[in-house]
Amino acid sequence: MIFDDLEIKKEEIVEEKEKKLSLFDVLNSLYSSKEIEFVDAEKAYNPYMINKFVSMNSDLIFLSNEMNINPFLSKRVQFDFYNSIIRKKKRYTKYLKAEKDDAIDIIKFYMKCSNEKAKDILRLLPEEQLTELKIKYKNEHI
Repeated sequence: MIFDDLEIKKEEIVEEKEKKLSLFDVLNSLYSSKEIEFVDAEKAYNPYMINKFVSMNSDLIFLSNEMNINPFLSKRVQFDFYNSIIRKKKRYTKYLKAEKDDAIDIIKFYMKCSNEKAKDILRLLPEEQLTELKIKYKNEHI
């Protein structure tokens, strides 16, 4: 009897863990025919990130713009809008990241400055001096 109660509690814990949704689960439900309730998705729903990902699809950019024009709408209204308007099909969104520039890191190392200052210095620095700094940095850090 005690072991039966433990097994039931384990099943309840597993069910609770399965209910937690991520931002990507919400996006997939908006894009595909997999339906989820807003009550389950409320914690994972981040309007800024959802709008950002939706805007990365060329056929959905106008929908994202509509939500950006109306930022005062509640999460529920935004979710319902996207859920009812977006045509259900498989979409692949590649998240764009900023490129890492080694030259900025080298300038920060030698000049002991912030990212913004290093970007300003990079614009002013002649190409020859930049290559010298790169060679010097490479030799010192081997």
